[in-house]
Amino acid sequence: MRGKVSILAVTLLVTGHANVAAAQTAAAPRSAEPQITVGDSEGQEIVVEGERVPVIKTPTKIVLAGGAAMIDNRIALDKAQIFVHCLGDIDPGVLREILDGPPNKASTQYAQGLLVSKHIGCHLGYSPLSFDDVKSRGDSMFDRGALLEYALERYAPDLLLTAADTHDPAVRRRFNEREAPRNRWRLPVDYRHFEIALCMVREAPELSVRLVKSPVNSELHRRLQAAIIGIGRICLGSPKKVVVDATAFRIWIGDAVWRWAEAARDVDSLIPLPD
Repeated sequence: MRGKVSILAVTLLVTGHANVAAAQTAAAPRSAEPQITVGDSEGQEIVVEGERVPVIKTPTKIVLAGGAAMIDNRIALDKAQIFVHCLGDIDPGVLREILDGPPNKASTQYAQGLLVSKHIGCHLGYSPLSFDDVKSRGDSMFDRGALLEYALERYAPDLLLTAADTHDPAVRRRFNEREAPRNRWRLPVDYRHFEIALCMVREAPELSVRLVKSPVNSELHRRLQAAIIGIGRICLGSPKKVVVDATAFRIWIGDAVWRWAEAARDVDSLIPLPD
């Protein structure tokens, strides 16, 4: 019974909503076989694309999700990243409103939708001739995820988040005080996603930061994802099998990294107030 419940929990974590038509996409080229090096008594490390990643020994089998939904999610994130790249410099005040506003609140979604609407020619997911209202253009988790990654690179390129941070009583107290009012706006399923991701980042903070900064769909990304799930499997109820949509997993982990980092730095936002 534990296996079935846990798989359901993982399904909640890795499933994202995307209003994007399926399209053909080329698979990322597979990198060379990673070099395995002997680690300490707790396990091994592998060297992937020049970076060391721990190999976590766990009975949990990790399987990458397949099917149309997974492809849609990957395409949606690709389009979102193209959109953000097309924008160039983004107004920090707008970014703060989108990334630090209460999730699912109308004002937060409107801010994101307005950014899309003003630059709709940059977004491959929307037609300039469409009659979508502004708010409906602001509910994409993929656009938000791409904006968050832009903000991390722009405003916290040297971000370091450690277990000492995420297990510090003062940091956790600040975290809870900040997130309690924000989480009132999360939908039940969204909150479940967020709750699992928060737990995983708490248990594997350094690897989580590296995951969000790693190339999408790369071997390094896949190995970091496996290590995070291995370390944080308790967050899922220690299932025997985990089916993961790498795209949605990356977005939820990124959101959790952002929230933990703000609490660790004791700031209202990682984005400084505009002058």
